[in-house]
Amino acid sequence: MPNIRSNKGTILLSRLQAAIPPTAALLACLAASTFSAPAAAQWLQRGYDAAATYANTAETTLTPANVSQLSRLWRTHAPSQMGLIHGEATESGGLIFDCNLPSVAHARSSTTGSLAWQTALDAESCTTPALGGGRVYMALGKVAQGNTNGLVALDQATGAVLWQSTWPADAEGVNAPALVGDTLYVADRTGNLRAVDANTGAVKWQSQTAPDSLNNATVVAGGRVFVTTLLPWGGVTAPGTYAFDAATGRRLWSRLQNGCSYIFDPAMVLGDRVIIGPCGAGPLTARRASDGKLLWKKDDLPDHPVRPLTGHGNTIFSAHSSYLIAMDADTGLEHWRLEEQTAYDHFLTNLVWANGMLFMLIDKALDDALELRVLDATTGKSLARRPHKIPDYAEPFGNSLTVADGQVQIGYYLSVPGGVSTVHWVAYGLK
Repeated sequence: MPNIRSNKGTILLSRLQAAIPPTAALLACLAASTFSAPAAAQWLQRGYDAAATYANTAETTLTPANVSQLSRLWRTHAPSQMGLIHGEATESGGLIFDCNLPSVAHARSSTTGSLAWQTALDAESCTTPALGGGRVYMALGKVAQGNTNGLVALDQATGAVLWQSTWPADAEGVNAPALVGDTLYVADRTGNLRAVDANTGAVKWQSQTAPDSLNNATVVAGGRVFVTTLLPWGGVTAPGTYAFDAATGRRLWSRLQNGCSYIFDPAMVLGDRVIIGPCGAGPLTARRASDGKLLWKKDDLPDHPVRPLTGHGNTIFSAHSSYLIAMDADTGLEHWRLEEQTAYDHFLTNLVWANGMLFMLIDKALDDALELRVLDATTGKSLARRPHKIPDYAEPFGNSLTVADGQVQIGYYLSVPGGVSTVHWVAYGLK
């Protein structure tokens, strides 16, 4: 039998738990504004756009015809005391931006991977950066230090702090902000939702899902802000999906899902549909964005999705442990399914749609390797595979995969028992 990592059952459980993002969702398409509109094929915020589709519709350098020529351009790593990249990295102007524990923001060259700047933040946690107007925005958590959450704006070129805003918080955890025009939308873990001026940090309006709810990240589309929630220990309000007016914060509708305790992932907006991940072991659902009317639900999934939903056109892609399912956005009917070879193979990062292709990183645990894989998004047919070895017994945790400006940029964390744990960045492209 192949030499696999020790205590594989425990590892598998921990990996599935780690694969469920603690926060999430994102950005773009509320108003026609060059402040946050994706320029070229850059990746400016979590999920690529405010609708959190993970679909880079501007990418044209990589194509189904040339993706088989992908080569590794560079690879870099650094020791990490606590590891874990917070969400995914973002990319703009030849730089890749991320934030690691313990709350240090980094900018790296997308050409070489070398460090351009780093800024230590006065916080215990930080999120996926959002980029716009020459600034890098992140949400910060400081519960143990002062019971506050907030936002920080850094200069994109230097990492200098431009402004920082805070507000009281009685629960730990912040979510990635969504940047639309000159407004940042951020939902914290205390049931609050805020719209913040991206130029000054001033709060424009504040609203709330439920006082006893834990919010997932915001998704913004069509003039509306969507938030899904979790039920905390001791809470009574069932998890649900809430829609707010993006200009005023007025609640437009809410739909609770009784009988379960969590909706782990943020929603995704695809056209006029809000796609909502399963509540506990329940069905994946689609609701009309304008009024929350249930359009369909899919309750025959093999298990809970372990990564955020990805969508483009009329297709939704959902990663479930060792399954990848493509389904019709109008009906929920399955188009095709990819099943991994063993139960130990897992999707390690989010999936990305770009130019008719799906990009993903898979942990091939039996082989002690990670594999970048590219599929035809219409058929599921494999177009490219790029494996690379990792040390025996090293436990990988994936956090980031983006496709931007002709590059596939991957970030992951390797936990090594009794050794030095490291954060890794790898870039693939056409030479």
